[in-house]
Amino acid sequence: MSKIIIIDDDSDVRSLLRSLFEDNNYEVIEAGSGREGLVLQRRHKALTWLLWILLCPERVVLKP
Repeated sequence: MSKIIIIDDDSDVRSLLRSLFEDNNYEVIEAGSGREGLVLQRRHKALTWLLWILLCPERVVLKP
């Protein structure tokens, strides 16, 4: 099963996207902030996708 992390500060958006992806056989992991999403991304190495809604007010700098 493919894994996706959905990062958005709006729980309703995350819930809608979770339903969409789970209906398409994805394992969904949710994060309410960019920082939380990055922590989860580091924990889940076998990640297929990372969906980050760019309108989150929190800014996080990604480093390789």
